[in-house]
Amino acid sequence: MFYYLNQTLRDFKNNKFLNTVTVVTICFSVLIISSLLLFVENANNIITSFKDEIRIITYLDKGISETKKDDVRRKIEKLGGVSDVVYISSNKALEILKTQMKNQTYLDDLKENLLPASFEIYLTKKSHNWEGIKKLALKIEKLSAVDEVEYGKSWLEKFSSLISLFRFVSIGMGSVFFMVSIFIIINTIRLSLYSRRKEIEIMRLVGAEDWFIKRPFYYEGVFQGTIGGIIGLMLLFIMFLTFNSNFEADFSSQGFIQINFLSLEVLLEILFCSVFAGWLGCYISVRQFLKK
Repeated sequence: MFYYLNQTLRDFKNNKFLNTVTVVTICFSVLIISSLLLFVENANNIITSFKDEIRIITYLDKGISETKKDDVRRKIEKLGGVSDVVYISSNKALEILKTQMKNQTYLDDLKENLLPASFEIYLTKKSHNWEGIKKLALKIEKLSAVDEVEYGKSWLEKFSSLISLFRFVSIGMGSVFFMVSIFIIINTIRLSLYSRRKEIEIMRLVGAEDWFIKRPFYYEGVFQGTIGGIIGLMLLFIMFLTFNSNFEADFSSQGFIQINFLSLEVLLEILFCSVFAGWLGCYISVRQFLKK
């Protein structure tokens, strides 16, 4: 073990520039990929939290009678996936609007309340999915005396599409950077092999097995992947702390959105991929060299 580690450190010392380029490439690959994963994961959490709090707002026709209103309520309550139905009168809706916009004095000058009465429909946990929400909204829209149904469909669907796009981009960029890292590692190890080709020839002449020759280079590739991965994740954590400290001052402290760092499991998976990239690049390079 001491011999292999000594050989690895010696190769790093003899090829400082190439090894530094390799580590930096792996570092930035890990940083970019993990940044995209961090964004996608938090965006998914935000969508999930919105889904958990989503309500279907059903606006009623103006001048609806009490009998008709109660009839609509009963029909909604009988629909599957509904946990509660709360009636909001037009006057109550205006009071809520004034509370939310308390600094806007022009609301006090309104001569007529134009806001419609509505039902706030709360959903069961089983209905917190797009298909369930859409189907329920369509059923409510077909009820008589219902003017409009709103549940944030358009912007939530656009946001979900954007997250899917970022997930696709993350996979594509991750694959590209993975291949670039392996290519640079292959060439770094290849140059290291050429600089030691006479030593390797002598080792073969005295009967050294291939595994004995290969192992120091495997250590070198693993070392490159480990160092690059650790530095990349450390930079990501520093960037996260810097961003989150400013973000919390504006949003999180007011209870809107909570941004979380990647879980330990995901971090270990990223580090494993970084180490594997180092090993794979070394494996390909050594195998090609020894065949020649």
